[in-house]
Amino acid sequence: MKEKILIVISSSYDLYMITAVLNYKLKRLYSIALLPTKIYDSLPDEIKSLYNSCKSYDSDLKNLLSLKSIFNTINLINICRDLKKKNTFSKIYFGAYRDTVTSLVTKQFKNQAKFIAIKQGIDMPEIKFRSFNSIKTIHNKIYFLLFGYSGFKSQKIKSKNYQNDNLLSRNIWINNPFELDNVYTIGANSVNYSDNHKFIYPKTKYLKNKYSKYKYSNDILLIGERTPISISWSKSDYIKLKKIFYLIKKQTNNCKIFLRPRAKLTNNDFYSFLNPIILDPYQLYDDQLLKLKPKLVISIKSTASKVASYYGFKSILLYKIFELNKNERIHLDYLFADGAPLKFIENINQFKKEINMIG
Repeated sequence: MKEKILIVISSSYDLYMITAVLNYKLKRLYSIALLPTKIYDSLPDEIKSLYNSCKSYDSDLKNLLSLKSIFNTINLINICRDLKKKNTFSKIYFGAYRDTVTSLVTKQFKNQAKFIAIKQGIDMPEIKFRSFNSIKTIHNKIYFLLFGYSGFKSQKIKSKNYQNDNLLSRNIWINNPFELDNVYTIGANSVNYSDNHKFIYPKTKYLKNKYSKYKYSNDILLIGERTPISISWSKSDYIKLKKIFYLIKKQTNNCKIFLRPRAKLTNNDFYSFLNPIILDPYQLYDDQLLKLKPKLVISIKSTASKVASYYGFKSILLYKIFELNKNERIHLDYLFADGAPLKFIENINQFKKEINMIG
């Protein structure tokens, strides 16, 4: 009888990276994937066929003021109970180390399977953060008390001028269901940073082979950023970005330029100078990437560049060119310190050399 495992997915990143980590082992295992309905509905057959079974859940959770969210929470719990009744899992893999779904599922399988989680980036030291409470604190405490293994402490980076809530805040477990040795950072050992978690490198060849019918292109994939890019974004940064856009357009006349925007977060007009072909932001990113097979992937600070580099696509990151504030820079240095084989661009001249090689 095959060993049974459960894979708990919160995002397409989780799905593709866990699949790349497990790779050929999946053939020797009986695997069930639990994933959001939006991902399940978009999942290509090339990936769905790798798992023996897939179960979907509505990811609209953690809102005690919404009957729909409460129903979805109870439904996810019932799915877990049904899986527990019919299966004995040796291991449960979580694609999101700190997440609402992770808390709900670990409560249902407590002491019944080995919990393993992946994460991306190196965690910044605790000393750099301070805990804070907000109007959501009491709500979340009640929600996780009712439904989860544990809630989370909200932290934000210590700063006199704290502004960027999206970039410089994080949640950490109050009671962590994972043992330290069972939490892995996707990537390779970092020389400069450590958070005491082990590394595991995704073997993406397994996934790329599923897309072998798609040919490599001469195109450029530009990853759209949250707009505005940063609270500290200055006029000089905008001038630098215009120079970068000019170099892309000048040196890549024979290349198509594709823009992958972030759904509801990227202002596409920000990139209008390049006249890019706008991609569907709701298509699973890895699926889109492996079908497009671009010659170069460019982003300012998106982890999508990191993912592209794991698949072997030339990928460059631009945030070091810009005058981000100290805390934003530190956060990004840790986030991208996990050994992904992408290239950090330090200045406009270095970028010009890179784009010249493509053109």
